[in-house]
Amino acid sequence: MSVTTTSEIDEIQLVNELVERARVAQKEFETNGNQERYDTAALAAAWALMDPVRNEELATMAVEMTGLGNIKDKIIKNHRKTLGVLRDIKHSKTYGVISDDPATGITEIARPVGVVGAVVPSTNPVATPTNNAINVLKCGNAVILSPSPKGVAVCEKLLGYIHEEFDKVGLNRDLVQMIPAPVSKVKAQRLMEAVDILVVTGSQNNVHRAYSSGTPAMALAQVM
Repeated sequence: MSVTTTSEIDEIQLVNELVERARVAQKEFETNGNQERYDTAALAAAWALMDPVRNEELATMAVEMTGLGNIKDKIIKNHRKTLGVLRDIKHSKTYGVISDDPATGITEIARPVGVVGAVVPSTNPVATPTNNAINVLKCGNAVILSPSPKGVAVCEKLLGYIHEEFDKVGLNRDLVQMIPAPVSKVKAQRLMEAVDILVVTGSQNNVHRAYSSGTPAMALAQVM
């Protein structure tokens, strides 16, 4: 990536600092980790949205900010998607030995990947980042969210609620961060290059950039 302006250099440095903070937080999370702690972190992120009052507020903001969908359907979607993720991962082992086969002599041991970069679409600016955070934390990782320009304000509000829940259970806020406004391609590109793995939902252009970033990526393009 060619850097030609001081502003772009500053944006790259900002993302580098976010990633470094996430690495410090994730390292402590992993070092002092256990299944209960990982599960507690995932539930804390979930409750940031599952609380009915917060869900309605965030759904309303999402519709107002993006101009997409309607509030009633957003509330239902936020609730069902998050509840579904919690149900699906409830009994999943993500810490320590997860399988041991005496017949083959193969033992599988779960290990966090590190810092995850999550690109969030404007079509689903609340449930997607929440569910990303739940899955990331369940596995002992940290995450940095990259919201769409239209979804920045609602992502900031969601992040504030996640941090409130973290404070209640003694978790480092830097485990879940976001690229601050104003959103730019420079910041998003640097995040894609600096993290350990990418989870991308959005335009075909975002998916292409993710797969071209040099960072392992899981991506889903939305065709409008």
